[in-house]
Amino acid sequence: MKKEIIIIEDEPLLLDLMVEELVHSGFKAHGVSSGQAFFDFIGLQEVKSIEDFVILTDQGLPGLKGIEIIEKLKMDFPNKSVQSILLSGVASDQIFKRAMDSGVFKVLEKPVKMPNLCTFLKELGA
Repeated sequence: MKKEIIIIEDEPLLLDLMVEELVHSGFKAHGVSSGQAFFDFIGLQEVKSIEDFVILTDQGLPGLKGIEIIEKLKMDFPNKSVQSILLSGVASDQIFKRAMDSGVFKVLEKPVKMPNLCTFLKELGA
């Protein structure tokens, strides 16, 4: 069974474009605009049953940053199998190290090339 993808991006046009492109490419993708919206979404009854998914999150979100979302998810939902890709406009060495320490699969600089992103998502089983 393919993993579902949850995109966390605060720029509405970019979020809509990414969801649309991924769905068009055959992935099952959902989009939310913040860390809080993400935790609200995974708390929904129909989403609680999903045990295996991929998070594609922007690092520079207002409120919880991308890495903080990933770390909180792993602490709050240890039974879920979660892979993550972090998107960053500026991927500093500090962000990269913290991401790797948090178990992030890839750190990609924005703007992201969709063919590359699709390749990484397929490697994760999405």
